Amino acid sequence: MISDLSSEASVSATQVLLAACGLAVAYVVVTAFILPFLSHQGKYWSTQSWVGLQKQWFARYRAGANAVKNTRNMVIEGYEKFSRNNKTFVLPQFSTRPLLILPANKLNEFLSLPDDRVDPLLPNQESIATEYTVGSDISHGPHIDIVRRQLTRRLPLLTTDVYEELVFSMKDNWNADQHDWTTVKAYDTCQKIVSRAANRVFAGTELCRTPEFLEHSRLYAVAVFRTGGIMRLFPKPLHPIIAPIFQREIRKHLNICKRLALPNIRERLAHIQNTQKDSTYKAPVRAQADALQWMLEDLNELAKKDPSELDEHKIVRRLLLLNMVAIHTTSMVTTNTLLDLYSSPDKEEYVSGLREEVERVLRESGGEWTKTAINSMYRIDSAIRESMRYSDLGDVGMRREVIDPKGIDLSGGIHIPYGVRIAAPNHTIHRDSAFYGNNANEWDAFRFSRPREQYIEEVQAAGGDADRLDRVLEQKNQGLIATGADFLSFGHGRHSCPGRFFASQEMKLMLAHIVMNYEIEVVGGERPPNMLMNGACIPSQTAELRVKLRSGKA
Repeated sequence: MISDLSSEASVSATQVLLAACGLAVAYVVVTAFILPFLSHQGKYWSTQSWVGLQKQWFARYRAGANAVKNTRNMVIEGYEKFSRNNKTFVLPQFSTRPLLILPANKLNEFLSLPDDRVDPLLPNQESIATEYTVGSDISHGPHIDIVRRQLTRRLPLLTTDVYEELVFSMKDNWNADQHDWTTVKAYDTCQKIVSRAANRVFAGTELCRTPEFLEHSRLYAVAVFRTGGIMRLFPKPLHPIIAPIFQREIRKHLNICKRLALPNIRERLAHIQNTQKDSTYKAPVRAQADALQWMLEDLNELAKKDPSELDEHKIVRRLLLLNMVAIHTTSMVTTNTLLDLYSSPDKEEYVSGLREEVERVLRESGGEWTKTAINSMYRIDSAIRESMRYSDLGDVGMRREVIDPKGIDLSGGIHIPYGVRIAAPNHTIHRDSAFYGNNANEWDAFRFSRPREQYIEEVQAAGGDADRLDRVLEQKNQGLIATGADFLSFGHGRHSCPGRFFASQEMKLMLAHIVMNYEIEVVGGERPPNMLMNGACIPSQTAELRVKLRSGKA
């Protein structure tokens, strides 16, 4: 009797579990595959021109699955068929909403729309699954404002610190000498070099010289981007189920960083609060001018109204978010620049030209790196900008979501309804001969500096003010930090990357130091192709460089 009851209970539990699984699957199928077709958006998509779509069962979903590996080919197809004719097209996405791709001539008009009509944050938050990775509660706050306000304004005061840390980090990570070649992983070591230099500004000298903090803050960023990329492959209803699996690695690195950073943070806060209580109190010299210090000062003020602003867990996550944004793209761009430069058939000419410029600029500045000296390196600037154009980090960019219930209207009779996500075809714009001439598909280190230098020479010969002209030219998309509808690596418009001023300074200092002090070869001679995945373009993890100190360099 008892055995029968136990058996019945077991069968009942199994039935309940199967029923629950069936309901979960049904929920996912209905919400992810059926409802989208019946919605207002679904009807809109049916009227649009798609790429990568074939006449077959579940055509859109199969096209989305194909887009995981073939986004670039789809964007190229759509650009040739539609963008060149100033028309929009739809790019399929796997397990998420498709993207409406705008032609280049609509970008300025689109980006001029206010944020209460077109949201720039929602698609970016989804791209790294913010709710499950860094936390939605730090999407806004003083750590973001600091990059816009204080960091850019104080760059001239930070130049020496950044350069010093770059030099130390290169010595540690490349371990090169003048006699034998050393082989290093390009992307891995660039990440570590950039991380240490950026942390000198974001976290201060003590933490940037703590190897364990550097390594785990770097791995935290890697884990966040990896988790976001993986979760994009699953329908949103499944995120709460799968997130805990991938959050383990993020939590592991976060906890280590908390253990290492909190003593420093607590000490700084104590100094800030003591200074407020006693006007005669003098904070120690080690209370530095860095982003962490500025953030803590702002948070201490905000805590007077909301004490949760000084929650230690939240403070560390904010610091790591600054780290993540500063290090991720900068390290990819520097890796791409080195691979592009040293695998170029014209590398001897380019490297020689870069060295001549750096030597001349340093001679004119008395051997010191100043803001003026950095701004005078047109060729260094051009080589990095060219890699951002040619070896771009994504096939599409500037994702936005229409949040105006009435939708938006663009010239040419284009109406885009509420909820539609929009993007720009970065890769194809950057390779368009209409913008970059007949050699648009070639890497040309001096593409942007050549006309700039030539024009300035002509002005000087005519007795004009070359410095004033240079400032004008920089605003006309000649300089690395300038954005435009034909150069989208930093975004464009009001929401173009606020950290690009710091990133450009760091990258220019790094490349200048490398060409002056190192001999470099790409292992194998040819540039290893970047990895293309779901619209992202990431430098090869296996690409290697052979490095050696130049003669006479210590």
